Parts: sequence; C-alpha cells; structure tokens
Amino acid sequence: MAALRILAGLGFSIVFMSVAIADNYSQDFDGFDDGTTDLEDGSVIGSSDGTASVQGGALRLTQDLVGSTRASFRLPFIDSSSGGWTMSFDFSLFDSAGANDPADGFSVTYGVIPPAGEGPAGGHGNAEEGFGGATPQLSVEFDTWQLGDAEHGYNVAVNGVDVPGGFVPADILLDGEAVNGSATIVWDPADGVTLTVNTGRGPASVFANLPTPGLAADDSHTFAFSARTGGATETLTIDNLNVDTGGPPSAVPTVSPAGIGVLLSLFLVLGGVVILGRKRRLAASR
Repeated sequence: MAALRILAGLGFSIVFMSVAIADNYSQDFDGFDDGTTDLEDGSVIGSSDGTASVQGGALRLTQDLVGSTRASFRLPFIDSSSGGWTMSFDFSLFDSAGANDPADGFSVTYGVIPPAGEGPAGGHGNAEEGFGGATPQLSVEFDTWQLGDAEHGYNVAVNGVDVPGGFVPADILLDGEAVNGSATIVWDPADGVTLTVNTGRGPASVFANLPTPGLAADDSHTFAFSARTGGATETLTIDNLNVDTGGPPSAVPTVSPAGIGVLLSLFLVLGGVVILGRKRRLAASR
C-alpha cells in the first residue's frame, strides 16, 4: 500500500506540474483564408467598413487608399495581468507615393475596454489614441499623422491623458514608404511601461520604465488594438502577436493533454495492482 501511495502522489504531481504555467496568448494568423474575421479563439476583429481581416497570414486593420476606416482587434481574455505583462508583435505600414499622406496610426490598449459595438465608431476606438470613454486604460500609441506635427511619433496615455515625458517624436512612416518592424511593450505595476521598437530607424528603446500613475492593476483588464484612417490613409498589418502575463497560474487550472495521459496510465496501473492483490488473497485463502 505504501508503494501505491507513492505512485499516486507522483502521478498527481506530474499532472498538476503540467498546469502551473503563466497565462499566454499567441497568434500568428497563419492557416486562415484571406478575408477571415473570426479566428475562433475568443478574439474579435471588426472595422467600420469591413477592411479589417486576415490577409496573407497577417491581420490587416487598415488599407491604403481606403479612407474613413476605424478598426479594432480585441484579444481573448488573459488572466493574471495585474502582476505585469509583456506583449510583442510584428507590424508593417505602407503608404503609396503621392496619393496622400499616411495616417492616422494605431494603439495598443490595456484596461477597461468597451465591448465590441459600443463606444466610438461602433466600438473600434480612437485609433492611435486608444478607446476612451472607460477607465482605467493604458494606451501605447503609434501616431503617423502629419510629419513633424506635435503628436507625430510614440506616446503613452493613461485614462486618455498623456503621461508626462511619454511622447517621443518620430517619423514612423513617410509618404510613399513601406516599413516593417517589431515592437515589445512591457508593463509592470511598480516600474511602469517600457516600449522597444525596431524599424531600422530611430532609437530602439523608446520608453524605459515610464510611470503610469492612475492605472490600477486588475486581473479583469483586457487588451486590444485600435487603428484608423481618415482622408489620409495607410495599410497596417499586425503579425506574430504574443502576450505573456508572467503572473501566477489561474485559480481554476485546466489539466493539459499530457497530464490526462499520465492520470489515465496511473489509474490503469492502480487497477491492475488491486486486481492482482485480490487474486493473491483468494489463492492464499484456499
């Protein structure tokens, strides 16, 4: 019986080791037909004119020469974000030469985000200025409108208010240009937000541990992208998205397939030992 208890304890340890992982969401948009708007993973893709969809294995939010577009991508709920999180993604921007200036940009928002269909422009937000209307919200903004303008570049806002020291002017996209880059956003409730952008232009480290006063940590917060064009347009795509909360495992763990296999094997072994023991006892009593 002691051996059985040891075997059972070992099996259950293996099972629950398999679920003690941080919450994570990854999406590379591969394997979907062009025009797909439902990834069937709990996310929500939407736009004011149908522009937002999977195209060529990436998520297109806005399109060059298609004006007055508002688009959004709400990620599935990711638990344990109150302890901090890291988001990384690739992005591409394109503006055709001479037709019009690029605009307006996009943002990554974390916090209380209105449900799809509610808020500005059918719930697609204020593009490079986040979603607005609900608080608390952290908005990390990529503004491409009007080269040299006071808002052209990277910006951080909390609850719709620009964070002091949170603006870095940058020519993110020029007229007639295609830009391929990657971005990493790290938020820590104590250290604030860090933004790293690699496009081959300008500093890779945009912000480092920028305080985000007024942003309360809460595991119920969610993530979303928002993008927009107006009279000036650009194509924006997002790809290879990954979000890791790095927090504790969910309070209600789910057993992985590997864990289920271990558990079934354990039950078979225990059943065999019990049957063998009964046969031996019957033989000894005769």
